[in-house]
Amino acid sequence: MVELAIVLIIVGVMTAGGIMLISSAIETSKYTSTRNQLESIVKRIAEYSGRARRIPADFAELSTIVSPLTDAFEQNVLYTPP
Repeated sequence: MVELAIVLIIVGVMTAGGIMLISSAIETSKYTSTRNQLESIVKRIAEYSGRARRIPADFAELSTIVSPLTDAFEQNVLYTPP
């Protein structure tokens, strides 16, 4: 009985550690995805400004150039032109 309890405790600790590693990997992946998406948005704004000779005036105009406007954490991308 004692041996079984010790084995169950060890399995529980190993499982919790694995879940923490997976959770960390998922969050890192989301940060990387968001960074890549923001770089893509900047590139598309630069391309648009090259063609139109101006930057998008507001969020509505930006949404016609770039889609989707949410990041990997399901948060809206904010856009404030200068």
